Amino acid sequence: MEWYVGPPVEGVVLSAEGLLGFARHDRHALLNDLQVLGGWLQLGKTEAAIEYLTRLQSRLTRDPAWSLVDSPDLEAALLVARLTALGRGLELSVGVRGPDPASTAAVAAARDRGDWSHHGRFRETGRGDRQAALRSAAGVFFRVLLRIIADVAESGETAVSSLRAELVVYADRVELRVGAVGMERSGLLDLVKTARAVVGELGLSLVGERAGPSDVAAGVPWGSTLIGVGSGSEGALGREMSPAGAGTPGSGNGLLLVAVTGRP
Repeated sequence: MEWYVGPPVEGVVLSAEGLLGFARHDRHALLNDLQVLGGWLQLGKTEAAIEYLTRLQSRLTRDPAWSLVDSPDLEAALLVARLTALGRGLELSVGVRGPDPASTAAVAAARDRGDWSHHGRFRETGRGDRQAALRSAAGVFFRVLLRIIADVAESGETAVSSLRAELVVYADRVELRVGAVGMERSGLLDLVKTARAVVGELGLSLVGERAGPSDVAAGVPWGSTLIGVGSGSEGALGREMSPAGAGTPGSGNGLLLVAVTGRP
């Protein structure tokens, strides 16, 4: 894990043209869904229509886990990245969770109290401090994802049809784990190189390696952006990843980005 520090990073900036493009995409997708439903009903396939409608409702229902994020900037970054991937012929699935059920409950309770201490090791931080850190995290995650989407789309690697991302929310940090289904290990390691390049372009400088978030954060002043870049198999953070097949965020072969949002 390499740690980079620098000034605040601008969050997601969406032009009017981009906003209209996403609105047109949603309208087109809805029309397609209505056509499928209409086709099943015309054929008298009521059960198939109900099954399709149930899947559609599930897709459109906001996952309650997103409440853990507590950041419009971060949620918007992942949404825009997903729609951008669709526009490039790729699927980007995004999951959100806490590190484990107990920690998830602790994060939610801390959010409700406005207390972002982490098991007593991190002091309370104001909501404004955390939101500013999450805004910078959103800016970094968003730009890394866009570069990865562009690289995969332009590579012509037909085995890769979808990207998977998992956002894990802790009291003191957020992690983004990215993998590509069907990509060889060499390609997955290229994701790490891509992230390092983007972080450098954003003006963040390397300050440490193979250290934990709290160790690095101790010497970083408030208002700075602190980002960790590594592969999914590195260190304690990698061991927390859920088991999964090769090429998935939990396989230990993909990209792991860490944005520190709390300080010791």
